[in-house]
Order: sequence, then C-alpha cells, then structure tokens
Amino acid sequence: MVGRIPIPTQCVVYTFGIIISLTVYGVLQERVMSQPYDGQYFTFSIFPVMCNRIASSFFAFTLCLVKKEHIAPKAPLWKYALIAMTNVCASSCQYECLKYVPFTVQMISKTFKILPVMLMGTVLLGKRYMARQWMVACSVAVGISTFIAFAPTEEHGKLSDSTWKGFGYLCFFLGFDSLTSILEERLFRDYQMHANNQILYVNMFSGGTAMTYMLCLRHLGPALEFSYQHHELAEDVAMMSMSAAMSQYFMFRQIQEFGALAFTVTLNIRQAFSIFLSYVTYGHPVLPLQMLGLFVIFMALFSGSAANWLARHKANDTESSPLLGKDGGRYGRQR
Repeated sequence: MVGRIPIPTQCVVYTFGIIISLTVYGVLQERVMSQPYDGQYFTFSIFPVMCNRIASSFFAFTLCLVKKEHIAPKAPLWKYALIAMTNVCASSCQYECLKYVPFTVQMISKTFKILPVMLMGTVLLGKRYMARQWMVACSVAVGISTFIAFAPTEEHGKLSDSTWKGFGYLCFFLGFDSLTSILEERLFRDYQMHANNQILYVNMFSGGTAMTYMLCLRHLGPALEFSYQHHELAEDVAMMSMSAAMSQYFMFRQIQEFGALAFTVTLNIRQAFSIFLSYVTYGHPVLPLQMLGLFVIFMALFSGSAANWLARHKANDTESSPLLGKDGGRYGRQR
C-alpha cells in the first residue's frame, strides 16, 4: 500500500506528521509542567517521562510484529540500559527545566546541542567534521547567547535564583541528551540493528528506570492520585505520550526514505513553528534583540542544511558523470 503512494506525497505526510506530533508534544509538555490544574501545579517530572517511554515501547513492539522484525535484542542488554539511563536523565532535566524557564528558551537552547554532539563525536567516535559544520555550530551558539542574554528578567535586570536553576537543568539536559545521541549512533554502527529494535529496548529500560525511581522516592502514588483528581492532566499526559510515540514512527520513516538531511530541515521548521505557537498560546514576551538571535540561529541551521544538500548533489553528479569512466568513478574506487 505504501509503495503506491507517490514519493512527494510520502515526503509531505512524514514532514507534517513530525511537525504536528512534536508540536502537540511540546505544547502539552509546557502545559503539564508550567501551568496549574485547578490552582495546583504538577511537580512529578518523572511521571510523564515514564508514561512516554511505556507508550513508545508498546508502539515499537507493535511495529516489530507488523513488520515481522526480530524482537530479540541485537546488543547486550546493558548497552540498552546505559542509553536508557542517560535518556531518562536528559528527559527529567528537560521537564524540570520548564518549571523555571519558558518553553521558548528551552526550545532555542536545544539547537545548541549541535556543538556538544560534534565534540563528543570527535572524542568518542573519532569523527572529523568540516570547517563549515563548526561555523554553523558556533553561529548557533552565538544566536542562543544573544536570545538568552536579552531575555526579559525579573529582578531589576538580574536573573532570579530560580532562573539560574533552570539554566542549570538545561545544561545537564544538553549534556545527557548529546551523550544519548552518540551512544545510540554507536549502537547502530556496532550491531546493525533495526530502528524499532533499539526504540523497543531503550524505551522499555527507560520506562522501568523511571518507574523504579518514582517507587524509590514514593512519588508514583501521589502522581497517580493527582492524575485521578485532575482528569485534564491525565488526558494531557496520555495525548503527549501518543504524540511522542507517533513522532518516532514518522521520524524514522523519513530518515529511512529521504535521509537525515530532510529530517534536519523538518526539525528546523518544527522548532520555529513550536516557538511561534508557544508565544501565541502562553503570551511569552519577546524583545527585538531576541528576534535577532532567532534570526541568526535559523539562518545558520538552514544555511548548513542547504550546504549539505549542495555537497551531496554535487557528489551524486560527479559519481554519475560519464566522463569519469570506471577508473575514476565509484566502481573503480571500490576495486
């Protein structure tokens, strides 16, 4: 059935699927952690992490059954568990961060992840990056610094203690999230597994880790009681979990069919749309110099994506050129 759908239509479906599902997820994430329910705030940040991971593991298990993929683990279980631990730490810091800083600041700061990922990739995976990639990463860092530096402050131009606490959680989130990405890439490289296999076991361990953490702190009972007393919270968490699971399907399908470049461009569009929607929904103030920072960030991201596309397009033209012959072409190099 999927094969009969025109390729442009598939690209549009996956793109809008990612944007819509992640935008819904982001708006609900901010709603759960920063807005009151009947005058009371929900303070158990691990609870939505646990629900999201359980939903995603069931979704991946279903996809494995439908596609008849191997369900048995392809890698040692401790490697899945290690990724799960860094993933839970990153998600927990992400939710805690929303108690102290706006969603827009968190979303913009996520783009800073490019730089630590490149640094960890160089150290842990031995990767080498081109000068233009470092320029994009540094430009994004400058844009983020501008956006945060000129953000409206509370205490006569000074950041409050709670805001600094939020930035602390944000730094931990970026560190753990970058490490998670590197470990996931290394697992794919070393064991050649299907994406659903990694999604299944990482989310299964993540859900178990989050649940164990809540049981040890005796937070699971109060979180369930709060959800029972405030049905709107339960609905938001359920919708957020469904959105997270669906987004993973669209993301991996787009990467599989159209490559990482199309996925990167889609995420850039999603970030811009989510920030705009957050400003409209929750009325966050924005200053002209912050808009300048946003412009620098997204210009750097889109120029980086365009440069990657041009480089790939030029490489494809070179490989298919009839003037090279077998010795200078791709097949000659393989020999």
